[in-house]
Parts: sequence; structure tokens; C-alpha cells
Amino acid sequence: MAAANRGSPPEARGWLDRADQFHLTAVSLGQHQGTTEAWIFAHPQIVLKSFAAECYLKSLIKLETNEDPEHIHNLLELFDKLTLESKKRIQKMWDRTSKHILDSGRRKLREKGMRVPKTFRGAINESADAFLDWRYHGKDANLGFSMLSFPMCVRCRIMEVMPEWIFPPGHALAILNPDPEFVEGKKKKLRPVASRPAILNP
Repeated sequence: MAAANRGSPPEARGWLDRADQFHLTAVSLGQHQGTTEAWIFAHPQIVLKSFAAECYLKSLIKLETNEDPEHIHNLLELFDKLTLESKKRIQKMWDRTSKHILDSGRRKLREKGMRVPKTFRGAINESADAFLDWRYHGKDANLGFSMLSFPMCVRCRIMEVMPEWIFPPGHALAILNPDPEFVEGKKKKLRPVASRPAILNP
């Protein structure tokens, strides 16, 4: 792989650390999938993941161009600022981890009146403003955010550019390290949390 034009590591690392905070929180909420209270966490998880994706993209932009990322939330506009090599790598990871999910559920989603993108470009365009659209409510009659694996795809690319940023084994955040099974499209299932969110009790 061609070496990236690395920007200021402290600034790029700052974006990465910020993204990790939101991403890890979203992953924690995702552990409620399959439980009766999963709906409580769905919208917050999407907001957190979309903002994490934005911060990961800004970290990679800083690394590759040494330019300060614009103050925008649109994921497609940010993605288009990456190098061609990074775009190809991220798309390849997304195709492996997510495309089959959209393809397999296309009919059911369309029956619910949702638009289902067929390509990576279509998916990121559909989800480009997810952070803005889902903070208050989801898009009407639309998939809204079809890029749930996107943040990790971008993060994996950052680790390819800056392997020295990979957390050592045993580190509290090592769960965010690139997972070969994830990159190859064999996504691990998280064990559902069966307990009721008692923190919301009166």
C-alpha cells in the first residue's frame, strides 16, 4: 500500500480518540439487540455511530492531507476528501461486512416504504446526514442509516495508515482494534444483554 501523507499526529489522534469514545458507547448500546428494550437504544446508537464515523473520517483526512477538516457533518462530502486508495479499502471492507445485509433484507425493507441503496456509494449518500437526521427523529419512510459498519471500516483504514496506534493486547480499548474476521466479512455477534435498563427506573 502506498504511504499516506501523514498530517499532524496529535490533531489526527485527537479526532480518533473522540471517535472512539462515541463508537465504543454505540457498541455498548448495540449489545441490547434482541432484547425487549432494544428500541430504547436504537436512535441514540445511530446518532453515536454516525458522529463516530464523522470523527474517524476527519482523523483520516488530517493524516492524508494535513489539512484541517471542514466543520461539516456530511459523511459523503468527508469521504470524498480521502485518497483514492483509502476510498477503495473502506468500500471493500463495507462490501464484505454490510452489503449482503441490505441485499438480504431488501424486499422487507421496501415493503415498509424504505429506500434501500444497492451500492456503497448509494448507501453513504443515503446516510450522509444521519447525524443531523436522527438526533431528533429518524427519516420518514427511509432506511436513514445503512452504514452501521462504516465507522469500523474507516477506523480499520486508519490503523493501516498508522499501525502504531493499534492498542496493545489487554488494553481497555483493544476491542476497537482491527479484527481480521470483521475485515473479511465474518462479523462476530455480540451477546445480548438480557437485563432491564434499571437506570431508567423511577
